Amino acid sequence: MLVHVPLLQPSMTTARRSRIDLSQLLQGQNPTIDLRINIFEDSTRNFLKALVGFKNKAITSISERRKYQIAEKKKFAERTQHVEKEINKRKLIEIDLVAGMRFDN
Repeated sequence: MLVHVPLLQPSMTTARRSRIDLSQLLQGQNPTIDLRINIFEDSTRNFLKALVGFKNKAITSISERRKYQIAEKKKFAERTQHVEKEINKRKLIEIDLVAGMRFDN
């Protein structure tokens, strides 16, 4: 009886099938099948490294965006305050002009 067992290459980009003759394997003294656990562990380790890198990059990006947004919010608040002061100043000038026009008539 022949069984197809998929074995992964170290690159993890392609899968290779190897034929194992179970009847011949079971006739041996100590039947074992190399599952290539070390390749799986390496792949898992690399995946976790990539995942941690992605997480750290996302956290950094979010932090930078937050800093930028805080700075922009501060700029807009300062600009708004400046414009409001200018508006109030102009209102006072307008009130003085209107008051001066009333007394001139």
